[in-house]
Amino acid sequence: MSSMVPLGIATISAFMKEHGIETTVFDTTFYETGQNANTSKVNIGQVQGFDFSERGIHVDRTDIFLDFRETIIEYKPDLIAVSMVEDVFYLGINLLRSIEDLKIPNIVGGVFPTFAPEKVIAEQCVDMVCVGEGEEVLLDLCKALQNGRSLNGIPNLWCKSSNGITKAPLRPVISMDNLPVPDYDIFPEKLLYRPMQGKVRLTIGIETQRGCPFTCTFCNSPSKKTLYRKFGSNFYRRKPVSMIKHELSLLVDKYKPEFVYWVADNFMAMPESEWIELYKMYMNFRIPFWMNTRAETITRKRIEQLEEMNCMRCNIGIEHGNYNFRKNVIKRKTKDEELIEGCKAFENTSITVVANTIIGYPGETEALIRESIAFNRKVAPYVDSTSAFIFAPYHGTALRDKAIKEGYITDDVIVNVGTTTGSILKMPNLTNEKLRGLQRTFPLYVKLPKENYADIKRCETFDDEANAIFNNLLKIYQERFLDKKKGNDWVDLH
Repeated sequence: MSSMVPLGIATISAFMKEHGIETTVFDTTFYETGQNANTSKVNIGQVQGFDFSERGIHVDRTDIFLDFRETIIEYKPDLIAVSMVEDVFYLGINLLRSIEDLKIPNIVGGVFPTFAPEKVIAEQCVDMVCVGEGEEVLLDLCKALQNGRSLNGIPNLWCKSSNGITKAPLRPVISMDNLPVPDYDIFPEKLLYRPMQGKVRLTIGIETQRGCPFTCTFCNSPSKKTLYRKFGSNFYRRKPVSMIKHELSLLVDKYKPEFVYWVADNFMAMPESEWIELYKMYMNFRIPFWMNTRAETITRKRIEQLEEMNCMRCNIGIEHGNYNFRKNVIKRKTKDEELIEGCKAFENTSITVVANTIIGYPGETEALIRESIAFNRKVAPYVDSTSAFIFAPYHGTALRDKAIKEGYITDDVIVNVGTTTGSILKMPNLTNEKLRGLQRTFPLYVKLPKENYADIKRCETFDDEANAIFNNLLKIYQERFLDKKKGNDWVDLH
């Protein structure tokens, strides 16, 4: 599902190796699991088509469970650590079940286990759960296993024992200063290649911050702040620019990346002095990059600097077109004028700009979704494309609680579909079929002339005739907008 190499695994692997722990990885990216987000985004016109074979990369046709078992038997690990998000929880659990007879201790971590540890550890095949950040708890766990010590009381660790489940408290957040340069050597070389704007590029991810200063209710970052605040820690923190430079220098020299993926909920959410420091530092690299930010962080001067830095693509969250809904339900107080001006600042630049919206919020109506379409048409002249993602009630989000309260899901529900494939909410006035139809037509409504609206409306259904019309309109949309900017190739300035 990932747009890039899983940076959390790369960072934890480097942290382990710094302390003498050997690691290897079993990665599921190129297996046919039916959960490839990149492919589904192409099918509904969110991104350009791409072909991994142009870099000699092909989908793994072998059985994922047999390959996993073979890897475990060959490597003979003392511990198996599973990193997962909610969408692929069941895939992770089924992998663990497939080697349960080998009796190897395991620990499951990630954002989903952090907010639903009871659900994860209830699985018979799961031995331990990491709640919160994983670097230090995994090291402490390995040392305890090495020395035959009790696992009880290791901060962040939930552990099964003959006496039941022990639940240790959280430890403070790890300092960004103490994080090592991510270990990309652990992955197969082909995993570094990822699609971006129609091309498959050798990509590295650079983490600049953990958490987010904002409080959007569809996101679990605010819950991380709340979780750690109880223990006197501030989850949101930024990596010093000097560390980013050090990391970039080593990774660029070693891997010669063609693209950089900035890993940050809101890349430009930083004081001006820090931004200038980052801008000046990156002018020594100028590798094309992607970033995600909010309209409030954008100024025309910063856009000029982004162009100089060689920014290829920027995603800006609109999230909803109705200001009252945006303010009161999403807790995002950005005014319409700020969103429009933030997008307009990119006008006549070389940067590809994508406006993102979410549809299918708890309690949302079709009329409200059409308001989002109408608002996106206002920013359409200033952005290259627009994307609509279907709301997912992830654990740790305030809107999941709202969905449960309103009876749209029950508390036991685990999200098992991506944000490009459908909704699991059972809302009486907004069916999953209607949401899927509005999602695939959303960019067409926003960017194509209103003369096409009758045909676009027909595409909200999924019969053969509607699909044929959709494919024709999608081709027109792709040719006019998605294929407009392919992005710059990397020029080694060294």
